[in-house]
Amino acid sequence: MKRACLLSLSLLAMSLGAHAVPAKRMVYTMKQSDGTTIQVYKHGESYCAYYTTLDGKVLYSNPDINYDLCYATVVDGKFVPTSIVAHDIADRSQAEIEFLSNCTINAASPEVLDLRDGNEGPRRVHYSSTADGLGKYGTSALGAVKSIGNAKIPVILVNYADVKLQDYSTIELYQRIMTEEGYSDLYGSVGSVRDYFVQNSYGMFNPDFQVVATVNLSKDRSYYGANRGGSNGGDIRAEDMVIEAVELAAKQGVDFSKFTNAEGKVENVIVIYAGQGEASGGEPETIWPHEYDFEKTINGIQFNSYFVGNEINSQGRTDGIGTLVHEFSHALGLPDLYVTNYSYSGDNAFGMYSIMDSGPYAGNGYRPVGYTAYEKSYLGWLDIPAITEPQAVTLTDPNTSSTGFAVRINNPYSVSEYFIIENRQPGNWFLTNNPGGVMETHIAYNRNQWQFNTLNNEKKKKRCHCITADQSEINYSVNSSQLYGNNVNNITRFPLYSGVNLDDSEIYRVLLHEDGTATFNFRQRTIDGEYKPTTGQYYSLVRSVDELATGDSVIVVNGNNTLSVGTTFRDGLGKVAAVNVAQDGLVIANGDVQAFTVRKNTTSWALKVGNSYLAISRDGLTTTSSLTNGRFDLAINNGEASISFTANYANHLLSIDDQNYLTSVVSSNPSALRIYKLNTAAGIEGTTVAPEQQSAEKVVYNLQGQRVNSNGKLPKGIYIINGKKTVVR
Repeated sequence: MKRACLLSLSLLAMSLGAHAVPAKRMVYTMKQSDGTTIQVYKHGESYCAYYTTLDGKVLYSNPDINYDLCYATVVDGKFVPTSIVAHDIADRSQAEIEFLSNCTINAASPEVLDLRDGNEGPRRVHYSSTADGLGKYGTSALGAVKSIGNAKIPVILVNYADVKLQDYSTIELYQRIMTEEGYSDLYGSVGSVRDYFVQNSYGMFNPDFQVVATVNLSKDRSYYGANRGGSNGGDIRAEDMVIEAVELAAKQGVDFSKFTNAEGKVENVIVIYAGQGEASGGEPETIWPHEYDFEKTINGIQFNSYFVGNEINSQGRTDGIGTLVHEFSHALGLPDLYVTNYSYSGDNAFGMYSIMDSGPYAGNGYRPVGYTAYEKSYLGWLDIPAITEPQAVTLTDPNTSSTGFAVRINNPYSVSEYFIIENRQPGNWFLTNNPGGVMETHIAYNRNQWQFNTLNNEKKKKRCHCITADQSEINYSVNSSQLYGNNVNNITRFPLYSGVNLDDSEIYRVLLHEDGTATFNFRQRTIDGEYKPTTGQYYSLVRSVDELATGDSVIVVNGNNTLSVGTTFRDGLGKVAAVNVAQDGLVIANGDVQAFTVRKNTTSWALKVGNSYLAISRDGLTTTSSLTNGRFDLAINNGEASISFTANYANHLLSIDDQNYLTSVVSSNPSALRIYKLNTAAGIEGTTVAPEQQSAEKVVYNLQGQRVNSNGKLPKGIYIINGKKTVVR
C-alpha cells in the first residue's frame, strides 16, 4: 500500500519520469487478519494509493498489523493508518462506530485530496511536438519511443524467488499476445498488442515486440515491490528489478544491441512479472504497473524507458493488454487524462472513451478502447482539418478510413484551444455495449500541465476532456447518450477554458448512418449539400387509411418530407433519419430509417418493429412486446397523418421535432406527419420496373435531367426512359 504520503510540497520532488495506470474501478473483497472480509474501492496509482469502504470511509494499509486495512488519520502532517481494523458497515464494532463518529476524513477531505498533487516531477519530454498541442501529421511525438516508424522492443518474463509465473505463462504464449495478428484466445480479446498499435496508427507505427527470455530474480517479491514511506509511496526497487532482469537475460545470451535505434539506444524494455499487480487488487508488496522514462546503461547498452506489468489479473487469469497499451502510450509521449491527484471523482475527463483514462479496462482489459482523434493527432497519425465556413460535413468511419473522421473548430483568439468533433463507431477497439456516435472534445493546451501530468486536475478547469451530449458526468461506465447523434443531435455548447461559450460554431442535424459515417451541418440548420440518401428503397405517400392493410411496410416522415423515424429508441426519444424526395409522393429511404410493419384491426392500429411494437412510456417513445400497449388511432387526410396512442398514455401523439432532429411524443401540437408505404411496381403511378439490363437504344435521363449513358447495366434508381418514369432494381 502506498502509505504515509507527506502532505506537503515535497510531492513536487517525486522521482522523475514514472507514470502509471489508474486503479481499476471495481469492488474488491479484501481479507483481514481477524478472518473477516471487507468490500472496498481502490484509488490512486503508483505513488499514493488508498481504499474507501462502500460508505466512503478512507482506509490505509497498516504494515504493523499484517497490512490490514485500517481507518486513516493525519498525524504530524502525515496521512497514516490507525490501529483500528476496518469492517463492512454491518460488522463494525462499537469502538469503530465511535471512532468514525468523530472522524472527519473522507474521500473529499483536503488531507486525502493532498495525498498526491499530481506532480511526480516533470517527465523527460511529454509535451506536444507543436505549440498548439495537436502534434503534426507524420511527425513523431516526443516520448521515449518514436511514434512514427518501426521500433524493436524486448520483452522479459520474470519469476521472483518466492512467486513464480504460471506454467502456461511461456515465452510462446506471450509472443502470441504481443504480436500475433488477430489474437483472440484470451477472454474476448480481438488482437495482439502489435495489432492495437498498427491498427490505431493506420500502419504508421510498427512495433516489433520480441519475448526474449524468462529469468529468475534473486530476491522475493517484497524486496522489489514493498512500498517506501516518506515523500511518496512508490515501489521501493522496481527499477532494480528491471536492471536485474536485463542483466540476467544478457547472461542467457540475449543481445540487446539488436534492439537499438539509429541513436544506439533501446527505446523501451518490457518486464512482465509473476503474479498480480497492485493496481488491480494485488497485495501491498506487489508492484504497481507503470512506465518510467530513464536513461540507464546496462551491460554497455543505453535504455530510454521501461514498462513493468503483471502476469495475472484480479480474477486469477492472464492479464489483458489494456494496461500495457496504456503504459506504452506514455512511452510514445501521451499524458494521463484522468485526475492524477484524485482531487475529485465522478466527473472523469473521458472515462472509458480514452485509453489514457479508464479505457485500458474496457472489455476487462482484453479489449481496450482505441485512441481518440486527438491522441492520434498528437502522435502524428492523423491530420484534423479546421472548419470555419458554413458547410455540410461528412465524417468517415474510423474503422475503415484513416482520414476524414474528425474535424476541428478553433478558438480564433488562441491557437492552443479548439474543439474536435469526431466519429466514434463500434469496432475492434471500441466499447462493445456502445453503438457509437459523434464525440466532442475540448482542448486547452498548456505545455507545463502536459509535461507535469496535471492537465485535468481541476474539475471546473479541465484542459482535455469530452463534452457530453446529454450534459451528464462521465463515470467509470459510459453510454451512447453522451455522444451526439443519439438523443442529442445539435451541438451548441463550446465552453472555452475562460468560461464563456464560443459563438457562431453551432452544429446542426447530426445524423448517424448504417455505413458507419456521420453527417452534420456546420453553422446553418439547412444548407446546400446536406446529407440525403441517393440509394435505397422507394416509398409512396399514403393519402388515406384505406390504402393501408396489415402487413404493409411503412415509414413515418415529417411534414416537409425531410426526416423519418430512425432505427433507435432510447430514453424516451428516437433517432431520426434523412429521406430524399424522388418526386412528388415518392421518397427514397435507406437502412437509417425504421421501417414498420402495419397491424390493423377494426378499431385501431399498431406498428411492429421486429418482435415488438412502437409505443410510449413515461419518458416518451419506446417499444413494447405488448400489442395492446402499442395500439393507436390513425387519421390520414390527403396525406397528412396523425398518430394518437390509446393505451397507457392515451391521447399522446407521435411527433418529429425537426429543430432538435428527434422523434418524440407530445400531448398537443404535434408536428405534421406523413406515412409512406414501400413501393411496388403496381404502387408507383406512372412508373414501371425496368430489367437490370437496359437496351442500348433507349434514351435515359436521371431525375436531375442529365442524360445517362445507357450502354450496359444501369445502377439502381429512378430514370426517365423514353419519356417514361422507370424504377431499376
